Amino acid sequence: MPTPIRAAILAGILSLMLAPGAAAKTHHKAHKAHHKTHHRHHRKTGHPAAITARPASPGHPGTSGRVGRQAAPTAGASGFTAPPNVGPMDLAPPSMIGVGNAPGCNAGADPTPTLRQYNASLLRVVISPLNGGSGDNGQALPCVKAATAAGFRVMISIQWWSVMTQDQTVAYFERQLQTYGPYAYAIGVGNEQDLDAVTPEDYSWVWRAVQPLIAADAPGAVRVAGEISPWGLSWLQQAWRDGLPGAQALAFHPYTTVPSGPDPFSDAVWAHSVGMPMWTTEGLDAPGAWSSQRVIPRPLEDFIGVRVAFAWLQ
Repeated sequence: MPTPIRAAILAGILSLMLAPGAAAKTHHKAHKAHHKTHHRHHRKTGHPAAITARPASPGHPGTSGRVGRQAAPTAGASGFTAPPNVGPMDLAPPSMIGVGNAPGCNAGADPTPTLRQYNASLLRVVISPLNGGSGDNGQALPCVKAATAAGFRVMISIQWWSVMTQDQTVAYFERQLQTYGPYAYAIGVGNEQDLDAVTPEDYSWVWRAVQPLIAADAPGAVRVAGEISPWGLSWLQQAWRDGLPGAQALAFHPYTTVPSGPDPFSDAVWAHSVGMPMWTTEGLDAPGAWSSQRVIPRPLEDFIGVRVAFAWLQ
């Protein structure tokens, strides 16, 4: 939709987004189950031998596989602050583009060829205790160091398992932050925890417990809350009401879900209404991006109003 029209309807959408809609509570459970089984834990570690580009569209990756504009970011988190988004909403495409699940990164492989292939400026790494661990014993550190040494920024998303006790969760975060925090441009708390029997109240408790650890171990890193699934907006809205002190950005995964799906612009309007920039840490379409028959990434032009957008690779 053209920007002038979006600006004209901004106020109307804002009023609708201030409270969870009934539709957000009635998403199709079968689609959630499909997404949870095939995507939540990001089990796939392989990568296509040859990336097949999707048809190009304006501002969207074409046959070269490039999704962003090459930048010259500062490695790590040095000197960075992220004040809340208190001004008028920026009705522009994302200012930064990133990729997640770079081939072999969680085992320590160099991600810089992938980052350059996609013309990205950020790398997202999910650290998880699930399925035998994914970089949670420091295996991803060589990957992270290689990215920062080459001038790329790194986002570390720390996932936990809902059956972990509160003490185990906090100890897990502390260990990962001590390992990866010094290299992080941003720290995300969770990865689609709304699909893992974590209630908004539980999430708020974890956030309150680990946010001071992030501030101590990665003081310059952007503190990112949410990292929710395509079905998680009302969940995050409740977590926000329960309390997310110190958050500096809210993160969504607004894939298109069949037969319907979230609107990244509407999500961005709600985030802006509570003074937060919106990051989409998955869901951007690109050659080789993760998708299924029911969960489909979106083209870049869908992300108007989003500050940062990531593609999650196969």
